[in-house]
Amino acid sequence: MALSRGARLIAEAEGKAEIEFPAELGKSPEGQKLIEDETAFMAARAKRLRLQLAAIDDLKQLLQSEIASLEKKIATQNRQVELSRAELQGIGNLKEQGLVVNARVLSIEQTIAELEGKVLDMQTASLRAKQDIAKATQDATTLQNDRDTQIAQDRQEAEAAIEEVTLKMATSTNLMTEALTRGPGAASIAAGPNVSTIGYAIVRTTDGKATETAADENTPVLPGDVVKVVAAVVPAD
Repeated sequence: MALSRGARLIAEAEGKAEIEFPAELGKSPEGQKLIEDETAFMAARAKRLRLQLAAIDDLKQLLQSEIASLEKKIATQNRQVELSRAELQGIGNLKEQGLVVNARVLSIEQTIAELEGKVLDMQTASLRAKQDIAKATQDATTLQNDRDTQIAQDRQEAEAAIEEVTLKMATSTNLMTEALTRGPGAASIAAGPNVSTIGYAIVRTTDGKATETAADENTPVLPGDVVKVVAAVVPAD
């Protein structure tokens, strides 16, 4: 499992569309199952990130459309404010001459105040939308950074697991070789007309069933495997 997981994490970290699995994984049903599982997992995680980023992009586009609409409304309102101020200025002299009642002047001033209030509200809404766009952009960056960080952490764990299994296999091999060399029967085997050989096998449990597969010193070992070392004596040529 560590080998297949490590291969998938390398592909994700390097942004590859396909995973380069070790060739030996495809030589057994268990290895093929691991390949299928890791491939499906990478596709599912990539799809999830893609959908999350697409949702953020949709939100940003919606906010940008809202800002554009608000800017048009603000321009229209400002134009109305200018027209109202021009009207107020035009009747200023008439008011001084008593030709315009105060109610008319107050009405125009109230209209100007309402228009300016609406402009302020729309400017606030536009500013809020811009802040939401900035937050959405930051959210997208955070999503990508969190994914990269998780991949890096998982990759370190997978590499450590592979290293641990490799070390255990090497230690077991060395111990068995030493035991065979120093064992009580080693001297008689070496002195007789026969030759001693060492064979390896991996005992792997899948779905509660243990299977034994022939192996050599270069065969990869998965977590949970048991390395079996067998000494055999064959006649010398």
